[in-house]
Amino acid sequence: MPIDLLNTYTPIDVSADLRLMHFEVTSGSSKGHTQKHLLRAYISNNPHPFMPDVYNLAFGPPLEGSETGIKDKDKIKHDDLDKMLSTLLFFAYAYLSEHPTHYIGIDGSCNYRAALYYRKLQGNYETLKDHFSLIAGNKYYIRFKRFDKPGDDLTEDEIIEILTNSIRENIDFRDIKGIPETIEPNIRITNIEDNYNYFTFKL
Repeated sequence: MPIDLLNTYTPIDVSADLRLMHFEVTSGSSKGHTQKHLLRAYISNNPHPFMPDVYNLAFGPPLEGSETGIKDKDKIKHDDLDKMLSTLLFFAYAYLSEHPTHYIGIDGSCNYRAALYYRKLQGNYETLKDHFSLIAGNKYYIRFKRFDKPGDDLTEDEIIEILTNSIRENIDFRDIKGIPETIEPNIRITNIEDNYNYFTFKL
């Protein structure tokens, strides 16, 4: 199903300042059982440290013992990913309607999620452009290049070695683009490591 801001999950609660929302999604298991998951969406009170007027929208299962914390590394196999994204974008739209000078930012957090978000934004470009005047991708932090060895997780010792002995060889400074680039529907990024890692929206 496509992204549709009129087809969203019903919020359980929404804060008066439109920065905090809880809603439930479902996921199916390999045995056919449906499981419900409580998700939290939270828009930061403070702008992004590198991008003025951009307020980060984080989402995921609530962090225990925190009123706004989120476990954004948890993985959920959504029954309806597009409906979940529609819910988040409608939440962003509602917030921006009350704060028209602000931007909403969503962090890809990892290459896989960033590529997924990019494909979804591209595939629903015609719908989203009716609601947002800006749909852009950013590259605001340095990526470590991948290594020719099994796996791509770095140990603490490997990180120290990179930073102290091989910084010029192992960090791709050309991959940084501080200025947002408008996402176009027909431009494909074939290399997942060349993708944007942050996405911004404005009414």
